[in-house]
Amino acid sequence: MLSRKKVESAFKTIAEREGVSVAYVRAQIQEAIEAAKTNPDPKTKQFWAAIPHQVEHPSPEDVVCFIIDNISKEQ
Repeated sequence: MLSRKKVESAFKTIAEREGVSVAYVRAQIQEAIEAAKTNPDPKTKQFWAAIPHQVEHPSPEDVVCFIIDNISKEQ
C-alpha cells in the first residue's frame, strides 16, 4: 500500500519541478477530482464511492493512494 507520506513527497517534487506551491498542485488535483466526480456513469460513481477517506470528500492524497494501490493489484 502506498503511504500518504510518499504521495505528499511526490506532490512536493512536482511542485518544485513546475515552480509552483504544493498547495497549487493539490488544488489542481482536487479540481480534477471534483470534475470527475460529476460523471453520471454508474461504474464511475462506484469507483468514487470505493475510495477510503476520512472526511466528506476524498483528498488528493486519498485518490492517488487508491489509484496506485489498485493499479498495483491489477498487475
